[in-house]
Amino acid sequence: MKNARQNRNRLAFPAGLQWRSRPVTSSRKSPLTIAMRFTLFCLLGLLTAPAFAQGMSQAQLGWPGKRLDGVNCGGGSGGYGPYDAMDPRNRGHTLNIVYGAHFGHQVEHLIRGQTGSLLGDLDYTLRAIPNQHRALFALIRLAFLGRRGYDRKLLYSPDSLTPPECYLQRAVKFRPKDGQVRVLFGVYLFKRKRYKLALEQFDTAIKLMPESAEAHYNRGLTLAKLKRFKLAKADAKRAYALGYPLHGLRNQLKRRGYWE
Repeated sequence: MKNARQNRNRLAFPAGLQWRSRPVTSSRKSPLTIAMRFTLFCLLGLLTAPAFAQGMSQAQLGWPGKRLDGVNCGGGSGGYGPYDAMDPRNRGHTLNIVYGAHFGHQVEHLIRGQTGSLLGDLDYTLRAIPNQHRALFALIRLAFLGRRGYDRKLLYSPDSLTPPECYLQRAVKFRPKDGQVRVLFGVYLFKRKRYKLALEQFDTAIKLMPESAEAHYNRGLTLAKLKRFKLAKADAKRAYALGYPLHGLRNQLKRRGYWE
């Protein structure tokens, strides 16, 4: 029964991202290998990296918005970037400096930290590359699935100024037309049961990506939570027309009498 209920509310994630109920098995590298890689990428960065990216400095970007509890967002300042993850001009060493030192397989899959703590590596990655979709998704997963209790406590402690919604708002300010950031923000808000706020993000995602089956499906799930079943049906029809494979939303609507 529990699994069936989970399947009904299973959200759609951007391509290549998978919600895992536990971290994957580590392919552990020696500390020496990690240290050598970190040194190499730092040297490359000193030789070739510009001071900041695409006309916005870390200070200009700052930490916009508020946490879900109403406290102003805040976090680390300075450092590398910010760089646009989707800009082809940044592919290669500009982004690989960060990936090589802070966002490898073990961090993305919540196994352990790479240069520092797991949360510290995610923080560095997202301060340097605010719209890195896989890193945002990893942080969202950590907020709900973190296998290390202290990481989850750090995200939500009274002293923390940087829970996931702050990184997501920062990504929105950095690249407001990045539709996948909006989908991820909506996913996070949905899982926090902030359905009206999630709906706003999915609305924007669909304006930016009208052919996104995932955005339509997620908006349909959100509308169903808000008991707006006719609108949910319209999104479900659109998602399935665009090729979305899961039938949880359709099954919900059938039970409510809104699917023929």
